[in-house]
Amino acid sequence: MTTAMATKPVATVFQDPRSHPNESKKRKNKEALTESQVRAWRTAAKKVRDIATHSGRTKSDIARRAGINNARLNTWYDGEYSGDFHAVTEEVERWIRSVEAMDKLRATMPEDPPYVQTRTAREIEMTLLYAQMQGEMVIITTGAGVGKTFVCQRFRDASPHVHLVTMRPNTKRNFGMLQEIGRVIGVRRTNAADFDHAIGERLEQGGGNALLIIDEAQELNDEAVNQLRYFSDNFKCGVALVGNDEI
Repeated sequence: MTTAMATKPVATVFQDPRSHPNESKKRKNKEALTESQVRAWRTAAKKVRDIATHSGRTKSDIARRAGINNARLNTWYDGEYSGDFHAVTEEVERWIRSVEAMDKLRATMPEDPPYVQTRTAREIEMTLLYAQMQGEMVIITTGAGVGKTFVCQRFRDASPHVHLVTMRPNTKRNFGMLQEIGRVIGVRRTNAADFDHAIGERLEQGGGNALLIIDEAQELNDEAVNQLRYFSDNFKCGVALVGNDEI
């Protein structure tokens, strides 16, 4: 008796590209790519396929995580995209760099990191990393003058899918906080009813590795803090409440 092994349909996984960009019939009226642009495409396409194979993700999974339209990514991969071909290559390269940076961050993370009420920059960084990797909510409290905001800014600048939002007295309530988060991550809404869901969907584009750092979190009321738990629980987004001992 022969047992068939289940596999993903061919259409959903990356095979060898169908054609060379300069030889594709769908690009016959387009300007030919330079040799360096072709090399960049070949390198990026191979890395996309390697990432998909290693992670077991489909074409649509990769497109969603990269923030690129599925059809656009697939026709680019197959050397048949008729738009600005090299612009898509550069988009893909940026996403690949973010994936590689995330892999490096994972490699530095302890297997079972304890929660530490931080007092040094290193402890702050490791707690932020824990929140991002595990999609958990953490609290970081320090006294004044320790430099926690500077450490959070450095972590944001060095890590993909990290958003730093600073609270103030007029953002302590739920809607005011959502407006400030939306401003930072590029979500605009006038209707409060679906504002939190729209923000959650944007955070989810980080592929389960988004981190929302809320600086000066002591300004928030209880309702706003509970709203942040909603992002962590429902969208697997890490949340770090950073502030003084009043949190």
